[in-house]
Amino acid sequence: MKSIVIVFALLLVLVHPQCTSNCKTCTGTTCSACNDNYIFDANVCKDCIAGCKTCPTLTTCSTCKDGFFLVTPANTACTACSSNCKTCTSNTVCTVCNTGYFLSNNACSQCSTNCDTCTSNTACTNCAVGYFLNNGACSACDANCRSCINATHCSNCTNGYYLANNVCWTCSTGSLTCNSSVASLTCASGYYK
Repeated sequence: MKSIVIVFALLLVLVHPQCTSNCKTCTGTTCSACNDNYIFDANVCKDCIAGCKTCPTLTTCSTCKDGFFLVTPANTACTACSSNCKTCTSNTVCTVCNTGYFLSNNACSQCSTNCDTCTSNTACTNCAVGYFLNNGACSACDANCRSCINATHCSNCTNGYYLANNVCWTCSTGSLTCNSSVASLTCASGYYK
């Protein structure tokens, strides 16, 4: 039975060969469209200019990758945005910031510690893992709590602990994960069921 499956799989590969590297669509081994960052030229997918996501020719760009902006009017280069800027229209005008930064006067400024998303350095809207939002600031969850809603309501525990009544409790010795103090789901290194 195994040999029949292997032969069938080989026939599928021979009848339906995969596209070549960087090719988005193909018929047989003939490429007809390229992945982002590549241009179809002489039946081959070639690299766009540096920082370019889509290019109509080998020397021009129509859309830049995140972190780059298109140099106009020639559209012949993608230039890096300023530090911590995800998208921009020039090296001085940021439109979207990276995680942990907020947009202020067309530039990216850092959110407060342990804050992933904020509207200012004192107004967090989403905290990093292991922290919860507390009046616009991020406070740490309990040490054994991976994520929590507040200081007394854990929603996910770290390895070696299980969740019961919104609190993290210790698993039995040798348990990496468990669903009660005696019901081990996976064992820590060096232990077995």
